[in-house]
Amino acid sequence: MLSGALPDNSPDVGSNRQLVFQGPHGQVRVSASQKTQTLITLRSDELASLFRWSPDDHSVAYIVNPMKEDDPQAGLWVLDLNKPPRQVFRGWVTWYARGPKNEIYFVQGKADLNGVLSKVDWSGRGLTRVPVTVPLPFDYWFDAPFTQLDISSDGQHLAFITQAVLQANIGMLENLR
Repeated sequence: MLSGALPDNSPDVGSNRQLVFQGPHGQVRVSASQKTQTLITLRSDELASLFRWSPDDHSVAYIVNPMKEDDPQAGLWVLDLNKPPRQVFRGWVTWYARGPKNEIYFVQGKADLNGVLSKVDWSGRGLTRVPVTVPLPFDYWFDAPFTQLDISSDGQHLAFITQAVLQANIGMLENLR
């Protein structure tokens, strides 16, 4: 079980040059032209991280990490500007990336430490499992498995890196369907 949130120390820049990042006390903030505003303040019991703009800059996706087994808040969330956030996938999400055709690819963590790769569109429709698994390393001294990934613009290639305390692996999966 995840004991703490991974730090979100990597903000995202949208095509409109707005920066989205996690502020103090659960704030989701955007900044452009030396102006910063808070989009929303998330609940204090949510371990949210990895805030990323949608391709059209109208939404922000993020992960909420589980606080307990079968946590109903855990999963992949989308915040449309000026609307409440909505959960587009429920479960343990270890990482996600923007894909082609308005899709979000994400790794669902499993107890056997094999991540299930799936995709869903930004509206929450079209949830589809991609028939590959992504390894999730685990080390006693490390809080949680840590795997980062990215998807090619045509959706056919997945690059990933898995990290534990004293090791790292990098890989490429091709011909995703």
